[in-house]
Amino acid sequence: MSSIEERALKRKNKITYAKMSLHSDEHHSFHTHLDVKSSWELLARLSQEAWKEKTGQFPPKRVDKSIVKFITYS
Repeated sequence: MSSIEERALKRKNKITYAKMSLHSDEHHSFHTHLDVKSSWELLARLSQEAWKEKTGQFPPKRVDKSIVKFITYS
């Protein structure tokens, strides 16, 4: 067993979780109280933080529209 697999097994044995209702007041995955602008700002801030964690650099200020993909539903 490799060291990566051993670490994964140790993490798996230490994970704890609690089931709760999707609409519980303790469930913080949804921000239903935000308006459209606040939701967009939250998404932008989370995206910038994820970019910084992944690359170690500050995200660019402009959006490269050449890599944007539109997803259509059938």
